[in-house]
Amino acid sequence: MTLSRGQCSSVRIMSERIVASPLTDACVEVLKRAEHACLGISPFNSYFSVERIRALAAWAYGRFARVDFFVPDAASAYTLEALGYPAEKAAWKARRQGQYTRNRIRSALETLGVDEGAGLVWGWAELEARPAFAHLHAQGLRLYEQDTKFRDACREASAWVLAGKLPEGGRTR
Repeated sequence: MTLSRGQCSSVRIMSERIVASPLTDACVEVLKRAEHACLGISPFNSYFSVERIRALAAWAYGRFARVDFFVPDAASAYTLEALGYPAEKAAWKARRQGQYTRNRIRSALETLGVDEGAGLVWGWAELEARPAFAHLHAQGLRLYEQDTKFRDACREASAWVLAGKLPEGGRTR
C-alpha cells in the first residue's frame, strides 16, 4: 500500500517491510544521500495507527539523518467543506483531528525512545510561518493557475481523496 507520494518516492508497507520506491533517477540520488525524510500523516485516516506510525518512524530514523512529520491539519478543513460541512465546523474538526494525529505521532515516537526535539511534527501553521515554505507555496499556487496539466493533476488527486468519502454518485459542492 502506498502511504504518501512526494516528489521523490512512494513508500509502501509490505507486511512488516517498508519499501521506498524512487520515482526518477534524480530521486534515486536523493534517497541514497538519506539526509532527510518528511513523513506525511493524514488526519482522518485510521490507517495511520500509533503502531503503523511507529513502524514508519523506526524505518525512517534508521535510514535518514533527519526525520520530520507533517500533519496537514488546517488544509483538511477544505476536504470537509467539499463534503458539505460549514466552514467553521470544518475548521474546528480539522484542528481537533490534527491535534489527535499529532498525539498519535508523539506516542509512536515515545515508544521508540525518540526525544520530542529529535522529531519535529509540523502542521500548516508552522509551515506557513517559514519564508521558504511561503515562497514554494506561492509558486505552487501560480503553477496551479497557469499550468493546465498541473491543475488537472491536483484536481484528480482531490477527486481520488473525496471519492472514498462521498456516497455513491455524490458530488462535492
